[in-house]
Amino acid sequence: FAGSNPVNMATTAVLENNQYSINGHKWFTTAADGAAFTIVMALTDPQNPNPYLRASMILVPLDNPGYKLVRNIPIMGDVGADYLSHGEVTFTNCKVPATNLIGEAGKGFALAQARLGPGRIHHCMRWIGICERAFDLMCNRAVTRKLRDQKFLADQQMIQFWIAESRAEINAARLMVLNAAHTIEKEGAKAA
Repeated sequence: FAGSNPVNMATTAVLENNQYSINGHKWFTTAADGAAFTIVMALTDPQNPNPYLRASMILVPLDNPGYKLVRNIPIMGDVGADYLSHGEVTFTNCKVPATNLIGEAGKGFALAQARLGPGRIHHCMRWIGICERAFDLMCNRAVTRKLRDQKFLADQQMIQFWIAESRAEINAARLMVLNAAHTIEKEGAKAA
């Protein structure tokens, strides 16, 4: 099992008769439920002395008889559906044409690395949106929750401090994400 280190992945894709035969088991496949295809990172050259040149990315249509969505994995108690899911999937002698290879054989890690920076920025932007929503809920609660006659949570100095601190932290995070995105755009992901 690869765990958090993809160098240890065990899914294989063997090229035979101009098609790949894929075998493996993967957890946390994002949006497997409802998707039409998936991109599999699999070992295509497991004997390569450079572990970062062993894997390739291959496009697999999900109507393939060798593909199976085992289940949606609950995240914080919710199994999700469609694009909000994370699936456990298996590939059993899953056959796809060699033309489904994305890029060059052995370049899976390079392809993955190229999208990590923009992907991380996207996640950061989503979390800032979640923070904004939580901030709005907090502010609304502070101005509507009465402590006693005409005295609200928002009148408490500590509550005001927490709200101000939260606003400053969200603003700082937003500026850091904008700066990182700008640096990626102007100087590249490595510089960022």
